[in-house]
Amino acid sequence: ASAGGVKAAASKIEVASDESIGELVVRTPRNATLQLKRQEACPDALREYAAFWNAHPEWFVRLGLKLAWEVTRGPESPVSGYISLLRTDVRQNPGGNQWTEDDLATLAYPPVAQSAQRQKAAWKRLASDLQSMVPNAVITAELKVPLIRS
Repeated sequence: ASAGGVKAAASKIEVASDESIGELVVRTPRNATLQLKRQEACPDALREYAAFWNAHPEWFVRLGLKLAWEVTRGPESPVSGYISLLRTDVRQNPGGNQWTEDDLATLAYPPVAQSAQRQKAAWKRLASDLQSMVPNAVITAELKVPLIRS
């Protein structure tokens, strides 16, 4: 569905009513979702990233890497429909911190600003690791991906 230029999923039933509690609302085929299993080995499609994958067992790093890879696949990806719903800046930078200095200044809430700064530092370390472990990767050192794979 699209309204006011915003893409989103929409339900044809009221999902918060007492009558709908416990009813199946959405069924998504497993192959149309991004999944990460406990202790999952680096997928074959990402074998050039295996050193980075093995060095970073954090779920958000691995899932972000999977998402970045699926973005590079374009319409061939089974999750391309989901990816198309993401804002362009998120599709181009699925693993990055989206807070700008202006955002943080507008928010004017120091605990969130401090957390965002810690996140930025963590992403910078991850980006450095990626660049050193996989120097010729399609996914760049900033965990950005091209929208069209060359």
